[in-house]
Amino acid sequence: MNTFIMILNLIITFSFLLSTTTTTLITAKATITEHRSKQQQHTWKSYPDLKRENIFYERFGIWTQDPYYWLENSKSKETAKFVHEQNKITSEYIHSNENYDSIKEKFKQLYNTTTYGIPTKYGDKYFVSIRKPEQNQAIIYSLNSLDDEPIEFLDPNKLSQDGTIALKFLSFSNDGKYCAYGTSKGGSDWTIIHIKNVETLEDLPDVLTKIKFSNVAWTNNNDGFFYAYYDEYKGDGEGTETVIPEFQKLYYHRLNTEQKNDIKILGFPEHPKWLVGSILVSEDGHKIHLFPTEGTSNTPWLYAHFDPMNISQSSILFKWIVSKQQIDSEYHYVGDDENCTYVRTNYKAKNFRLVCVDLNNPSRDNWRDIIAESTKAILSNAYIADYDKIVATYMIDVQDKLKVHRLLDGEYLYDIPIEIGSIVAAVSKMKSPEFFFLHSKFLSPGVIYYHDLSTNKTVVYKKSIIDGFNESDYNNTQIFYKSKDGTQVPMFIVSRKNITLDGQNPTWLYAYGGFNINVQPSYNPMAMFFVKYLNGIYASANIRGGGEYGDDWHKQGMLLNKQNVFDDFAAAGDWLIENNFTSREYLTINGRSNGGLLAATSANQRPDIFGSTIAEVGVLDMLKFPLFTIGYAWKEEYGDVIHNRTHFKYVQKYSPLHNVPHNLKQYPNMLVVTADHDDRVVPAHSYKFIAELQYRLGKKLPNTPLMIRIDSNSGHGAGKPVSKWIEEYTDKICFLLNSTPYKYDNQKD
Repeated sequence: MNTFIMILNLIITFSFLLSTTTTTLITAKATITEHRSKQQQHTWKSYPDLKRENIFYERFGIWTQDPYYWLENSKSKETAKFVHEQNKITSEYIHSNENYDSIKEKFKQLYNTTTYGIPTKYGDKYFVSIRKPEQNQAIIYSLNSLDDEPIEFLDPNKLSQDGTIALKFLSFSNDGKYCAYGTSKGGSDWTIIHIKNVETLEDLPDVLTKIKFSNVAWTNNNDGFFYAYYDEYKGDGEGTETVIPEFQKLYYHRLNTEQKNDIKILGFPEHPKWLVGSILVSEDGHKIHLFPTEGTSNTPWLYAHFDPMNISQSSILFKWIVSKQQIDSEYHYVGDDENCTYVRTNYKAKNFRLVCVDLNNPSRDNWRDIIAESTKAILSNAYIADYDKIVATYMIDVQDKLKVHRLLDGEYLYDIPIEIGSIVAAVSKMKSPEFFFLHSKFLSPGVIYYHDLSTNKTVVYKKSIIDGFNESDYNNTQIFYKSKDGTQVPMFIVSRKNITLDGQNPTWLYAYGGFNINVQPSYNPMAMFFVKYLNGIYASANIRGGGEYGDDWHKQGMLLNKQNVFDDFAAAGDWLIENNFTSREYLTINGRSNGGLLAATSANQRPDIFGSTIAEVGVLDMLKFPLFTIGYAWKEEYGDVIHNRTHFKYVQKYSPLHNVPHNLKQYPNMLVVTADHDDRVVPAHSYKFIAELQYRLGKKLPNTPLMIRIDSNSGHGAGKPVSKWIEEYTDKICFLLNSTPYKYDNQKD
């Protein structure tokens, strides 16, 4: 895949990687008094009286009530009324905070820095993304050399007045003369591809639509590219539908032609929900590799020889390297030469290995290790550079290391020294000694390093700095705590150095816990705000379900082991409280997407230790998730609740929507966050959950806010303009200040 895609997305969006928990040593009476006095200052009218329908559905002889089924229709007048009424209550409550404008200004200052993407060379130019202060989206620039002044190439801020049309990806032809770029509107996953002439900066007439979850793979003659196309899709592509698009196919587009003339190469009619997956063209330009999938990790693998001058459906005949019957592992294409196709895989290697595959004899039994599996480290990435070298990223206890190996046989050569933190992104080219990588920490926007593999020297290329913030005033430590079953779980804790462990520290505890995704130290404005302006703590727990300790760590938190994820998260809260970092009233938990599921489930299961919850774009109706847009792909992670009785009964026990407590004396302050154009995790998940919460607990707990923030013209998160992030961050902080004992220090610069 074109590495510039990843770099661009990393600059445009911020990851959400931190959180914490704390305990109070002051008396309960004093805490409650202060807490209640704050709530009296920030009241709200009663929640809307929502229609509850007598609707049930049956699976496996079990009847499930679905009273807010009507909220699944995102385009109905009833749903529009619901959105308006809920937003009105939430907005009035949040904006009642007298410090709203001041807090918003502080977040502007945290974004008041120039951030850089990694330069990548195509043809005789480098291309780099740069976001300057006050800009909503990063601008793409070209450079004739790394020392030259950047020249504007593509400014996505000009695509819309409010910044809601964003770049999804950029992909340059091998000669650097053309650039295919994808845009999305309102945060939707649906993408439109345009093509720009790099020299004239003019767009070609080509416009490609009905594209989703696709990269672009150019042929080496630079005449066109392969892409994935939903040619049978009949929807509007606006991002507000819940229907599942089907029959994605591989197509080839030739420059200066209409999409209707594009060549269909391959489809999977027997698998209507399969995605084409990653599309890669080999270094010599005569082989194409595909890794189709219906899930989120394990894939088969196909390849075909082709002639770039003669592309047709009949001329490209694919062969299976890993067949449909062998879908049991992940395969990540790294590169190729005349002897090998290099793939990073967890096949027979839970911590991943790098293998050489001879396409003349591609059976998995014949694969040869280049870098064998390590028992102590996860091989999280590998990059071929300088013709005969591999730069490997290893993760050890959630911290990255860089090592250089020989490509021929994997022999270790040397380390590239880096600070404690994470490699957010890296770029290399097989025929160049240049290796760029972006290193990040919780309180640092990042440093881009340039390493020359021909001299073994590393220098700083660009560094982003937040004015008025001295990183040396803060601690970033890693601890290990015991989960319910005795498993040791790592957690990062960020705080000021002079913090007092008296249980009264505002604490934000974050985790994700799913899909084999690693949560590593990475810059987050919320972390900065919490530790600086609330004198608080930001904690990030590396719970099971992620990939921090390889395939086993992931499997221990998926399917019928999902409860381990919630237990790990609760144990993080318990540890923070027991060690006097915080207490229930001061402890906020947060997660996004799968992490939103985590946050909402944790609020239901452990209201005794979590005082506030911010559950963002979460999968909350776990009995119906496969029925909306791309949700079917998550069955590999959560289980098939539609067709498998065992999976259904297990998920039924923790699904947030179906496990809202009925009789409680306390429940966390709840802010559910979603967006009307989220076609990844549709907003109906959040709508139905908050409706159920307000119905069950609204009157029983009148001093506990149970609210939802529904953004407009936004999606799951990628491509959201900075102005919207600032508003969202400000709203979260004001919600917490209104509902907790947190104190905001507006005197700090």
